[in-house]
Amino acid sequence: MIDQSIAIEHLREIVSKSISSAFHASIVVGGSGNKEAVVILQENHEIENGKDYYSTGDRTNKIIAIEAPRWLRDMPALQHLRLKVPDGKGDFHEVQLDRDRVEQYLGGSLEVYRNDADKWREEFLSKYDNKESRAKFVETFCL
Repeated sequence: MIDQSIAIEHLREIVSKSISSAFHASIVVGGSGNKEAVVILQENHEIENGKDYYSTGDRTNKIIAIEAPRWLRDMPALQHLRLKVPDGKGDFHEVQLDRDRVEQYLGGSLEVYRNDADKWREEFLSKYDNKESRAKFVETFCL
């Protein structure tokens, strides 16, 4: 079992690599074996464009539909991810991602992409990183 502080720092590192400096991330990891995480993104008002950075629905959808599965890919022990992303209008989009359900939706294991960036780009991003697919993913998983 991974120590909780190590799990939080690992997830913080993964999240910070994939989100803009327009956000601050609050992260809580817990559950048996650190298999659950809550990530809350908050706008960084110290940055000029922070408030508007994800004000378009598609930019918010990109965090939910592309970055969140990437976090699950990079943390194989993580089974449940709850994510809150600001919508730029003072509210949040909230999703609950359970690894099994996400993998069923995607038609396969995220684990196969973990150490293969080319495969991630060629198979996952080419198929799911478009406006239509992101919107469908969010519609499926949004609370």
